[in-house]
Amino acid sequence: MLQRAAPDVFVQISEQDAIEKNIRSGDMIEIKSRRGKVHAKAEIGDILPGLVFIPFHYGYFDDNEKDHQRAANELTLTGWDPVSKQPHFKYAAVRIKKIEA
Repeated sequence: MLQRAAPDVFVQISEQDAIEKNIRSGDMIEIKSRRGKVHAKAEIGDILPGLVFIPFHYGYFDDNEKDHQRAANELTLTGWDPVSKQPHFKYAAVRIKKIEA
């Protein structure tokens, strides 16, 4: 069901950030943290400036990973709470840039 609704990874960014980075909806962009990077098409709007959202159901287990890096887990923390042993929320500081064709 998810695969039909969104067959490829995307990154959601704010209109303000898109304007500042000269990114349009559908542009391929690189999202990079100190742990890794992902390439995804931009979707503009419905998110606060300074934040990005990438769905987590894409990754190295699927056939399309050969085309471009899609695993959002490559960007995030791998730690967990020492008492409850629950993983931390999936978040990371990232930089984004438009990938020129």
